[in-house]
Amino acid sequence: MTMEKINQLYEKLKLTPSLNRANSHKDKEAYELAITLTDIGDSANEITSLIEEFSKKENPDDILEKLIEIGEELRHIVYHIRNSKFYDYIMQDDFSQT
Repeated sequence: MTMEKINQLYEKLKLTPSLNRANSHKDKEAYELAITLTDIGDSANEITSLIEEFSKKENPDDILEKLIEIGEELRHIVYHIRNSKFYDYIMQDDFSQT
């Protein structure tokens, strides 16, 4: 995560009128969302890299290790979704029925 990426996103997000449900905290929510999106993007890139590494492995232990690393990146993404005011509706869906 780089501060430059975060700041670029923040500058765009703080212009979005519908971003915040409580306007008094608009800048704070925009900044937090910029961090969230940057971290999710970094995790997605890491997952892509791990999948490429995974596809080259033949040893079952190495394959399992990469699967666990992918799981940790997925957990990191879920953390950001859960803690995002903007995307909180995603975690309210009942996925147990699908």
